[in-house]
Amino acid sequence: MRARGLAALLGLWTALGGCDGCGERPEPAAAPPAVEHRVRIVAGGDRVCALSGTRLSCWRLDGTDLSVPELGEVESAATESSRTCALSRGGRLVCWGERSEERTLAGLVEAQLGEQHGCGRTPSGAVRCWGDNRHGQLGDGTTEPRAEPVAVVDLGAVESLAVGAAHACALDGAGEVRCWGGYRQLEDVPRVPVTAEEVIEQARELPPPVTRPRLVDVDAVAIAAGPSGACAVLRTGAVACWRGYVSAATRPEVLPWPEDVTEVAMGGFGRCAVRRSGAVACWGYDVGEGRIAAPTAVRGVEDAVEIAVADAGACARLRTGAIVCFGGDSELVTLGSGGESR
Repeated sequence: MRARGLAALLGLWTALGGCDGCGERPEPAAAPPAVEHRVRIVAGGDRVCALSGTRLSCWRLDGTDLSVPELGEVESAATESSRTCALSRGGRLVCWGERSEERTLAGLVEAQLGEQHGCGRTPSGAVRCWGDNRHGQLGDGTTEPRAEPVAVVDLGAVESLAVGAAHACALDGAGEVRCWGGYRQLEDVPRVPVTAEEVIEQARELPPPVTRPRLVDVDAVAIAAGPSGACAVLRTGAVACWRGYVSAATRPEVLPWPEDVTEVAMGGFGRCAVRRSGAVACWGYDVGEGRIAAPTAVRGVEDAVEIAVADAGACARLRTGAIVCFGGDSELVTLGSGGESR
């Protein structure tokens, strides 16, 4: 389903230098209406939300307006496959959809969601996490679940945070990236199993969870996390990606295409990047190690400044302030105003 949708909506990336020669696809029917002063978009499942100042608006990827609960002044928003959350000034976190909740996260100005955990950033750049901790995704040096946020250890002030399904990564001002948590796999065990008994034995020998941040060998200016991996925009403008579980053997894989990327995003639909020209390219699916395939250019999106990836598609914010979405079985959809928080 996803592969058919991607093939239908993305032209073939035939040259590393750009979109020349991409397969034909419809352009947007008209100039998209502006959505004023959008400063951040987030996507998950089949929906996207946009934060304009302190006001949050949400839509389905097909353009349908979604209602948003009473939130007040919103600091940040996050989505995952089954719910959306917004953190308001004062630390009030409201989540709706499946597993709806309302709680206070004092001292946080940003909150992001994993499958069963969350992490947030304080004004000083400290990171705190809460929830399930079986994979070490809280970064506190333990695998104990925490109902309330706890500080991530061995981590200084960070400038940005990216949370995946069971892992998280943080970027500091020096360009260093550190990650913790992550799903462990049989391939992390050095021996190659031959029999079913050996497979079962190795499952018991999986390496321990990464419960403290580990340095990733990249010099980054931006980061993103997906279901089981992470990517960074390097200082050179290239993109490098790696699995969420970081070990001594982790070697980020650099995409073999132009070093002119300004932003990268990940989700169940795949991975997408914004180039300096405003063009958008997407590639691969974040399954297992998510090996890098040739990026394909999104036809009709040529002036993007931001990208967000959901499970069923992706959305880009344009320089005009408008948001266009693509993926699944639909054509480009331009989102108007609607679903505003009050």
